[in-house]
Amino acid sequence: MTSRRTAKLLRGTAYALLVLGASWAAGLRADRQLRADLLQQARLVAASLCPDQVAALTGTSADLGTAAYVHFKERLAEIRAALPECRFAYLMARQPDGTVVFLVDNEPDGSPDGSPPGQVYANATAELRSVLAESRAILEGPQEDPWGTWISALAPVGVSGGKRPVLLGLDVDARRWKWIVASKAAGPAGLAAGGILLAALAAGLLANRRALRGRQAELETSERRLLELAEQSRTVAWEIDAQGLYTYASPVAETVYGYRPDELVGKTHFHDLHPENGREALRQALAEAFARRAPIVNFENVVQTKDGRIAWVSTSGLPVLASDGALQGYRGSDVDVTARKRAQDELRASEAQKKTVLDHIPASIALLDRDLRVLWANRTAAVSVGQRPDDMVGKPCHVFWADPAQPCRDCPAVVAIQTRKECQKTVHTPDGRVWDESAVPLLDDAGQVAAIVEIALDVTARTATDERLRALLEESNQARQALLGILEDHDRAEADLKRLATAIEQSADSIVVTDAQGAIQYVNPAFETVSGYRREEVLGQNPRLLRSGKQDAEFYRTMWATLVVGQPWQGRLVNRRKDGAPYVEDAVISPVVDAQGQIANYVAVKRDVSEQLRLAAQLQQSQKMDSIGRLAGGVAHDFNNMLTVILGHADMKLADPHLDPAIRASLEEIRGAANDSAALTRQLLAFARKQTIAPRRLDLNETVGRSLQMLRRLLGENVELGWRPNDAVLFVQADPAQIDQILVNLCVNARDAIVGTGRIDIETAAATLDAAFCAANPGAAAGDYVRLTVRDTGSGMDAETLAHVFEPFFTTKPTGAGTGLGLSTVYGIVKQNDGYIAVASRPGQGATFDVYLPRCAAPAKTPTAPPAPGPAVEGTSTVLLVDDEPAILAMTAQMLHSLGYAVRAARTPAEALRLAHEHPGPIHLLLSDVVMPGMNGRDLARTLGDLRPGLRVLFMSGYTNDVIATLGRLDGELPFLRKPFSRDELAAKIREVLA
Repeated sequence: MTSRRTAKLLRGTAYALLVLGASWAAGLRADRQLRADLLQQARLVAASLCPDQVAALTGTSADLGTAAYVHFKERLAEIRAALPECRFAYLMARQPDGTVVFLVDNEPDGSPDGSPPGQVYANATAELRSVLAESRAILEGPQEDPWGTWISALAPVGVSGGKRPVLLGLDVDARRWKWIVASKAAGPAGLAAGGILLAALAAGLLANRRALRGRQAELETSERRLLELAEQSRTVAWEIDAQGLYTYASPVAETVYGYRPDELVGKTHFHDLHPENGREALRQALAEAFARRAPIVNFENVVQTKDGRIAWVSTSGLPVLASDGALQGYRGSDVDVTARKRAQDELRASEAQKKTVLDHIPASIALLDRDLRVLWANRTAAVSVGQRPDDMVGKPCHVFWADPAQPCRDCPAVVAIQTRKECQKTVHTPDGRVWDESAVPLLDDAGQVAAIVEIALDVTARTATDERLRALLEESNQARQALLGILEDHDRAEADLKRLATAIEQSADSIVVTDAQGAIQYVNPAFETVSGYRREEVLGQNPRLLRSGKQDAEFYRTMWATLVVGQPWQGRLVNRRKDGAPYVEDAVISPVVDAQGQIANYVAVKRDVSEQLRLAAQLQQSQKMDSIGRLAGGVAHDFNNMLTVILGHADMKLADPHLDPAIRASLEEIRGAANDSAALTRQLLAFARKQTIAPRRLDLNETVGRSLQMLRRLLGENVELGWRPNDAVLFVQADPAQIDQILVNLCVNARDAIVGTGRIDIETAAATLDAAFCAANPGAAAGDYVRLTVRDTGSGMDAETLAHVFEPFFTTKPTGAGTGLGLSTVYGIVKQNDGYIAVASRPGQGATFDVYLPRCAAPAKTPTAPPAPGPAVEGTSTVLLVDDEPAILAMTAQMLHSLGYAVRAARTPAEALRLAHEHPGPIHLLLSDVVMPGMNGRDLARTLGDLRPGLRVLFMSGYTNDVIATLGRLDGELPFLRKPFSRDELAAKIREVLA
């Protein structure tokens, strides 16, 4: 019993050591292979960069916006997208003073992780500097810098004109690197460990099945564990007798073969599961193995399942011998390797496709060993020297491309072997041809040259443009990558496939693959998110199920006319989600051509731009409202000037006590119409945010509360008014009259939308607008606000009406029932006070207007000083009048003369200064327009104040969008008279200023 336990312990220890050794070895191999792959990718990318464009970068802020900088910014972003494991891609250079600086990186402008051109990289290691000094590619890391800890591939970049050395860097996060290495090693290590453990478990379980019947509980536990492992790995444990008849099959047989164990045991021979074609050969091979009592190790064979499918299994087994050495049968396991075989077939097809690509590239490509003997050559290389590719293998390369009797000494391949660096040269052959040759050394794990990839391009007849040259270089890079792909092993191919699948699955863009007839074969998760369809719902369907009907048949005919001739199509599609909602996508659809040149598939990459278009429309609407506001302000200003003249002359005439009654009546009508017009211009100025206001800190609840009685009279008895103030006191900086304007316009507009009886609710609340709200609502700014809400139960508005609701003169009321300026006035007031207004409404569901005004602190309580006494007003006071509008100047001068004032009138500030210098007596008041040519009214008042101390000032203007006001707010308590004004208003304002 002791010896048996010892034997088991030794076997278990051996299995554990085998598993640990396999895992450790797989990890080391994976790390070495991944490092070599990353370094080779850096070399290839560096070789594809145009030396002339690299030389155009200066490494200073002057590069921003240049063609070369933008080109490399886009190129590095593409490289970053193509290598998802890579976090940063960048170009660095060594400046003449020895500092290492960034030239350009893949980060978008403004990114906190970006490095602008000229930024010094203070963490440059000796290895990094050696790349710049010796032009050799290296891979370093883990290496820490301010951005993190990185595995970095660094490769030298060619620069035209021998300018400062430049390198390309590709950084992978060290933590992600460990995960990638573990993922790559997991497959081989897991397969080896699983095989060892399963073989051990199967052998132990089946051997002890008869010997340990007394330990039934332990055996059942062991069996359950084995079955769980076998189920997870699709491994069938079996036992056959000496004739090959099943005597035992584990339950996993039903999963793998489709046969229950009781359908196999005692009824089926081992070879009966093999397809009829080749079954006899398998039976004979097994008979020979039985005769030699030989173990079966990883024997891959085909089985036919119960439902007729073909599956591949890897069979391993050991002979079961009696005490006298006679063969009793075999025990072992079948591992389902169908998925692996399928991947191997796909890999072989991929390699065949790469070889086809290489043979059709118009560049001579050859793989050489260290002795410069040809290991492989593409068809283009063979044709160029009149040989067949197979005839070139094993012969020195100089036999074909140089002197057959004399090996070359300085060709790129020789230099690449000597320097272990890529070498590029232009070679002139004796027959007069010119070749661009490039040799890339392939290094083994010890850093020694294992082989050379040599690429030669005949440029004798080069007449193509620089664009064609770049295309050829790109083809050369593709050939280089394809050749390196042939040399990659099976594990690398599987890893690439997994990375590609992961990138497609995690892409934010919808990706759809169809066959040549348009039947959907694949969609990624982004497609499911955008369209609302699950993958299984659309497989086999035609993409036309997404059509919304908003694009006609001619649109799709044009699209397909492009695709069926093998050309990609790019455009915008208006599609429909599963729930019926429309959405807009920018799409690129590309045909995929097989080796025979026939279209095999179509691939569509689509991006949902619905939200982007919605935000663009909102921004366009906001810009349109601003433009209309500027137009309205200008019109109102000019109209005010004309009204000033009309009202002035009417008042002057009406002051005549002997005026004919009929004429007086007409003038009264003229004055009334002019006053109505002035009110209209004030509404226009409110929309344009240019009317004069006097803002102060207000308790919004108190201000609204004072207006409720007036609002109830306006609304009438059939409309109920509700008022819900915020519990806390909320202060805003605003003109109380403007708050009244907002309430009156919104409530009257709501009243007119109510048919019969209804209700209007007013409420206040504190609100904070964050970045997300502002991003979805152009025109809003983040911050703390007080929200004033007016909600009604009226007829509501449709989307078309909402799009124009704030435009001046837009109205849905019958002719004569409204001016269309009410809501535009509200919009202007809100914008003038740095606020934001939003409206929500649907037909039949009323409307809600939310006005957001910036919140401010409570006002400080300060004592009010009594007004200082001023000089007495005398009829002989002198007024200096300045206005650049001749009609207003003349009319105002007449008014002042009629009021008993002496007037000195000037059309320009320069003339006013001259009159002030020449006038011998005192000047009591400056009455000046604000915006004038040469000098504004504020500067004129300041200059005259220095010349004549004590001079009083009164400004007048059609609006205050000028130097004495900011966004319509008067600076302090400057006296101001708004145009148009009457004779009485002028007299009262002058008395107020001079008093």
